[in-house]
Amino acid sequence: MIMKLGLLLIISFLCLTAKASSPPAEYMVKPNCRYRCGNVTIPFPFGIGDSCYLNVWYSVNCSVNMSSGAEKPFLNHTKLNLELLNGESNTSQPSIDLDQSPFLFSRMDNIFMVLGCGHAHLMEHGKIRAGCTSICNDSFPAQGCYGINCCQTTIPSTKSYYLNNYSVSFNLLNNITRNQNTSTHALLVDSDWFSGFTKPADVIAVGYAPLSLLWMIKDSDAASSYCNGSIYYSTQVGGYIRYSCYCERWNYEGNPYLIDGCHVIKECAHCLGTCDSRYNRTKKDYDYYCNTKNRMKALILGFSIGGGSLLLLLGSFGLYKVVKKKKEIRLKKRFFKRNGGLLLEQQISSDKVTVEKTKIFTSKELEKATDNFNLDRILGQGGQGTVYKGQKPICSIRSQEEKSLATHFILSLQESRLFDILDAGVVKEGEKEEIMALAYLAYQCLNLSGRKRPTMKEITMELEHITMSLPPLKVEQNFEENACIEMEIIGPLDSTSSFRGSCLNYPKASSSDEQPLLFNSL
Repeated sequence: MIMKLGLLLIISFLCLTAKASSPPAEYMVKPNCRYRCGNVTIPFPFGIGDSCYLNVWYSVNCSVNMSSGAEKPFLNHTKLNLELLNGESNTSQPSIDLDQSPFLFSRMDNIFMVLGCGHAHLMEHGKIRAGCTSICNDSFPAQGCYGINCCQTTIPSTKSYYLNNYSVSFNLLNNITRNQNTSTHALLVDSDWFSGFTKPADVIAVGYAPLSLLWMIKDSDAASSYCNGSIYYSTQVGGYIRYSCYCERWNYEGNPYLIDGCHVIKECAHCLGTCDSRYNRTKKDYDYYCNTKNRMKALILGFSIGGGSLLLLLGSFGLYKVVKKKKEIRLKKRFFKRNGGLLLEQQISSDKVTVEKTKIFTSKELEKATDNFNLDRILGQGGQGTVYKGQKPICSIRSQEEKSLATHFILSLQESRLFDILDAGVVKEGEKEEIMALAYLAYQCLNLSGRKRPTMKEITMELEHITMSLPPLKVEQNFEENACIEMEIIGPLDSTSSFRGSCLNYPKASSSDEQPLLFNSL
C-alpha cells in the first residue's frame, strides 16, 4: 500500500500588534499606500506597490481569486505562497528553509499535527523538536484530534520562540501496510486556524493549511535606521541575529517602523490617573483600563505635594520678612549710634527745653534736601558720619522773596512786623529799644555793598553800647535818607533772582573793599 505524505503551507500575515485591535490606517502604512487586501491588513514594512515596502522580501501582490472574486495577498519574492509539497513513501522528507529570508516560523502560534495513521516528527537542523503518533480506527467518531485518526502537539521552546527551518520525518505503524489505501498528512499549521474545525478530515478538503510566520530585520544598521527612534531587540536564530522594532513606551501602539508611528493606546489616552493592563487569554492580548484607585492616590499625592510646597513657600517668605526686619533694626541701631543718636538721647533726657527745639527730619526730607545724598553735596566725613549740605524750606506758601531768611527779616522790619517773627522768649526778656537797635544793626550788615556795610570795629562798639545800655554812637545815628538795600536772592539750587528792598535809613558805613555777600536760602 502506498503511503502519501503531504505538507501544506501558506503564509499568514501577522500584524505588528498580533491579534490586537488594529490602530488607524495612517499609523500603519506609508502615505498614499494601500492598507488592505481583502480582509487582510498590510502594515509597513510590508506594502502593496512601489515605495510602500521596506525591501523586496516585503513586497506584496494583491491578487483576485478567479473563482470567488475575493482579493488575497501574496509575497512576490518567495515561492512559499500556496505551495503544496507532496511526497510519496516514508523516505520523503520535505523541508522548508528560511535562512536567507527575514521570516521565521513561530513556535507559539503553530502546532505540529498528523492527519491519518502513523508516526511523524518535526526536525530542525537534524534534531527532533516535536512529534506525535496517530492510530487508525474507522469506528471512532471523526471529531477532535486526540490520537485516533489525528494527533497534534505544540513545538517546545528551547532557547528561542522561532524556527528558521524544519523538516518532517514520517514512519509507518506496524499494522499499516503500503498496500492499504490510506492517506496520511503531517503538517505545521496555525493553531487558531485549526481550532475552527470540528472534524480534522475537513482540513484535507480545504486543500491548504495556513502557517504563521514571524519576521525580523537581519541587519543591525537597518534596524537602527528603520526603527525611527523606537527601541529594538536582537534575537539569535540559527547562525543569524535578527532585530525587531517596538514602541518605546508600554502603553503605546502603532507601527514603530514608521516616523511618528507609535501613539498612546486609545484606552489610555483619557486616563487622568494611571493606565494598567491585564492579559486576556481569549484574545491572546492585553486589555488596557484606567486605574481609578491610582488616580485617587495621584490626586491625594498631588494635593499633598502642592499643599506642602505652598506651606514651605509661605514659611520661607515669613522667615525672610523676619530676617529682613531684624536686619533693618540692627542697621537702625548702628546708624543711630554712628550719627550721634546717643548724644541726642542725652540732651533730650537732660534738658526739656531742648526737646521742644529739637527737629528730627525724616529720611525722605533728607533725601530731598541733599538731592538723594548726592556725592557732590558731601562737606566732610568723620567719626559722627557724613556731613551733607542741602536746602531746608522755610515756608512753601511764601513768595520767592520771602523764602530767604534775610529777605524775610528785611520785609518784616519794613512792614513793622519785627516782633511777629521773633521768639517769644526774646520779646519777653529783652528791652524793646535794645531789640530794635540790634535789628537795625543786622539790617545794615545785610547790605550787598561793602562800602555801605559797617565794619567789624563799628559793630563791636555798637554791641558794647547796647550791652551797657549807653546811648547810640553819633556816627551810627547818621542815617541817609532814601537809601536802599540791594539783595541778591539765590533760590532753590538752580535759580537765581535779584531783589531791591524798600528804602530804610541806616548809618553811614565806612568804605570797604569786601565783596558783596550772597545769602542762600536754607
